[in-house]
Amino acid sequence: MKINKLVIWDKSLGTTNPVVERMIPSKIFFVGMPGSGKSTLGTKLAAILNVPFFDLDKQIEIKESRSITEIFKFSGEDYFREIEAQILNKLIKDESQFVCSTG
Repeated sequence: MKINKLVIWDKSLGTTNPVVERMIPSKIFFVGMPGSGKSTLGTKLAAILNVPFFDLDKQIEIKESRSITEIFKFSGEDYFREIEAQILNKLIKDESQFVCSTG
């Protein structure tokens, strides 16, 4: 079962009415500096929401059959950004719900 709504109650208010009720976005992206915990938090959130988790850099490495370092070294940043955009656009188009960490 996928979770599509977040509801929060505050028992101290003595009511059964929710304090916060929001729809959860179908596509969630974590953006930040390297080592900031994007993949760690993304993996945990995806498990809670029961949706797939994608690490954009890992998806690039799989498609290219080489590391990000090798892509930059042998093909350059412009090529990397082109591949990154292609994979991100395909992910957005093909997947209905997911959590994704970006590079």
